[in-house]
Amino acid sequence: MEEKLANIIEKVGKMFLDYGIRGVTMDDVCHKLGISKKTLYQYFEDKSKLVESVLESLSSQRFEEIEEMKFNGNAIDQLLMYHSIQKELIKGHKPAFAYDLEKYYPDLYEKFQKLKLEKMIKAVKRNTSEGIEQGLYRSDLNVDLIARLTVQRAESIIDSDFFTHEEFLTTNLFSEILKYHIFGIVSDKGREIVKQRLHEFNTPEK
Repeated sequence: MEEKLANIIEKVGKMFLDYGIRGVTMDDVCHKLGISKKTLYQYFEDKSKLVESVLESLSSQRFEEIEEMKFNGNAIDQLLMYHSIQKELIKGHKPAFAYDLEKYYPDLYEKFQKLKLEKMIKAVKRNTSEGIEQGLYRSDLNVDLIARLTVQRAESIIDSDFFTHEEFLTTNLFSEILKYHIFGIVSDKGREIVKQRLHEFNTPEK
C-alpha cells in the first residue's frame, strides 16, 4: 500500500510540475494513473491533501540532497555540491507550479517556503562554520549573515526578471554566482583549493 501511495504521489508531482496545480484535476489524475476516484479518495480526502503530500515528497527529496553536503569532503567541496543543487533547482523551476501554489494554496505555500528556507540557512551556516574551523574560509565572517545572504540570493534569482530563461540554462550564470560568493569568503588556503576545483564547473581561473 505504501509503495502504491508513493507511486501516486510521484506521478502526480510530475503532472503538477508539467501543467501547474490548477491545470490538473482529480479526474485527470485518475485518468492518467488508471485508477478510480474511489481509490484516489481512499488516500486523499481532497485535492488540498494531495497537493500537500506532493509538496512533502518534493521537499523531502531536496532536504536529503542538502543534508548530503556534510558528508562530501571539506567545506569547499560541500559548498560546490550546494551550488550544484541550487543550479538544478533553479533550472528546474516551474513558474506555473509555484504561481498556483502561492495563489490557490497560500497556507501550504507559506508552510513549505518557511521550512525550505530554514533548512537551507541551517545547511549554509553549518558549511560556513566548518570552513572557518578548517581554515578554508575567512575567520572574520559573520556566519548568520552569510547564510541569509546566500539563501536570499538564490531565492531572488528565481523570482527575478533580470535573467532570461536561456541564461538559466547556461553554466555561465551559475559559474559567476559561485565565483562571486566563494572568492568573497575563502582564506588564502581555501583560495588555492578553489582554483583546483573550478575546472569541474567549467570555470577556469583567468
